[in-house]
Amino acid sequence: MTLLIRWIALPMLLALVAAAPAREPSPAAEPVSPGPTAQAPADPLLGFADGLVAAYRYDKNLPGLTLAVTAPDAVRVLRGYGYADAESGAPVDPQTTLFRIGSISKTFIWTAAMMQVEAGRLDLDADVNDYLDAFEIEAAFDAPVTMRHLMTHTAGFEDSIKVFTFADDDPRSLARALAETRPARVHPPGARTSYSNWGSALAAHIVEQVAGKAFADLLAEDLLAPLGMANTTIVAPARLEAPLAEQMATGHEYSDGRHLAGEPMQIGPFAPAGAIASTAADMARWMRFHLNRGELEGVRLLSPETHAVLWQRAFDGPEAASGVSHGFQSRTLRGIRVVGHGGSTGMFNSNMMLAPDLGIGVFVSQNSGQGGYAAVGAITDRLIERAAELAGVAPVSGALRPAEGLSDYAGAYINNRRSFTTMMRAFAMSVSMSVEATDDGELLVHDGETAYRYAPVEGAPDLFENARGARIRFVRDADGAVVALQDHSGVHSHERVAGVESPATVGVIAGAAILLTLTTLLGFWRRFRQVPERSAAGRRAALAAFVAACMVLLYIAFGIVALIALSSLDAADFTTYPPGSVQAFAFAGYGLAAAAALALFGLWPAWRGSNWGVFRRLHYSAFALALAAMAWILWRWNFYGAPYI
Repeated sequence: MTLLIRWIALPMLLALVAAAPAREPSPAAEPVSPGPTAQAPADPLLGFADGLVAAYRYDKNLPGLTLAVTAPDAVRVLRGYGYADAESGAPVDPQTTLFRIGSISKTFIWTAAMMQVEAGRLDLDADVNDYLDAFEIEAAFDAPVTMRHLMTHTAGFEDSIKVFTFADDDPRSLARALAETRPARVHPPGARTSYSNWGSALAAHIVEQVAGKAFADLLAEDLLAPLGMANTTIVAPARLEAPLAEQMATGHEYSDGRHLAGEPMQIGPFAPAGAIASTAADMARWMRFHLNRGELEGVRLLSPETHAVLWQRAFDGPEAASGVSHGFQSRTLRGIRVVGHGGSTGMFNSNMMLAPDLGIGVFVSQNSGQGGYAAVGAITDRLIERAAELAGVAPVSGALRPAEGLSDYAGAYINNRRSFTTMMRAFAMSVSMSVEATDDGELLVHDGETAYRYAPVEGAPDLFENARGARIRFVRDADGAVVALQDHSGVHSHERVAGVESPATVGVIAGAAILLTLTTLLGFWRRFRQVPERSAAGRRAALAAFVAACMVLLYIAFGIVALIALSSLDAADFTTYPPGSVQAFAFAGYGLAAAAALALFGLWPAWRGSNWGVFRRLHYSAFALALAAMAWILWRWNFYGAPYI
């Protein structure tokens, strides 16, 4: 089960992470493309950036990477490293090489939305249904969804991979695609932060509705052209025309000891949520526009007052904690306020972070699936920290201190960015974070395979920070009980779980049922060879147990086949999801339920007329009840009986 979760959870977050490859020769001898001659060659960040990127490229075995570091008035560092295409050896040019920026695309949606607010066409606190013609958001929780909820990822939608099942040549409009993929509302608006591609695409559709033009046209005419971003496009790689087609970097996968071109992720009409490709030079202009609060080189698209809303928090806690402003991830890095966004499209991983008070923005993107987001996230943070050091800004620890009484926070937490009503719920049931209180007054937080110690931040209830400067915040309900955790990314909350809502309970019940299945089969085999059943009732009960146990093994076999198929999926394969093996596994769940019913049916003859001993009857009863419990809890977790996606 754990392996199944490992293989499925990351595609839900946009990409599957490849296994760590063997080391290649040092990238020091590979091409490094400088930025424009206007870039100051003596900038003290330049040498630091070169060394930092070289280290991460070697460690993560990255074929190519593009980087921009900018101040409000000028670019400080603009570099291309390695290969835009490893097979041809084409180098990365930060001026012209296009990298897919993934969900950083959403910052264009939010900026366009604030332009409509400033024009008086859009109210952030109005019911979004006021702006929709082709469909509407279903009523729930006695509260409407607003644009402010969409911008802060607090609308309360469940997550879904449906947005990744559309091919880039799909003729359906964004409105129709949204109408056909509406997710369930699972949290009251404003109650939980849960990242939503569907909600972001809905916001893009609302923008095009109030603006009276398709989002792609609005992007090109109202944002890219005025800001001089000629090398930025929302067109899918396979549909690009010259000259941008020749400028598009290749997304790589690592196979047989080399980087090979992979199939790009497709999202069709949901393109506004993550399909933009750009260059480091153009992204430097985008960052300068925001560092200047809505203006670039004399072109103002937003007033400073309207732009300020983009970086204001609305629902998810104090500024000192990680959260989401109006579309931008918002957090504190060593005492420095940082806003921005990350993005991934399978074989491209990107990050854009700005420190407004420091007057610096960093954009980095790399063109391979391996290494995931780790390298680009670390590079942006280290460059911002180094810029702070050069500016004489001392890091702030948050006055960390040990504390007593931290057991309230201990427990298992599951990411709220998951499905609640489809089979995908089963594939996202792993504990995303587990928390335990230490004897020395800190929290030990396990995040996947890593663990960090967090200490309380002085004067900030429920806020903790680790040695790397990452902060987490715990959420309490009206009664004061800890019910959720907001992680360092700011865009994810994790619900505290126990009982039947805990994956551990599923594991215990399923493990017990499987163990009793095996002992039932062993007992049947032994008695079949040595001690024939002496009564008709005993034969009926034994046959029911044998058939039920065989059906359990068959169900496990279907699960293994589905697991093998899922392990080979990557982000480009979701246009054909689900594979037949997953459908067969879901259907086999009904066989598991039938097996449980058969085992329960055999309880009567087992206890009435079988002439069995007490231990055998008790074992059979435990088997039947455990099997029934397994069938019930797997149904509850949507292993079967729910839509595939």
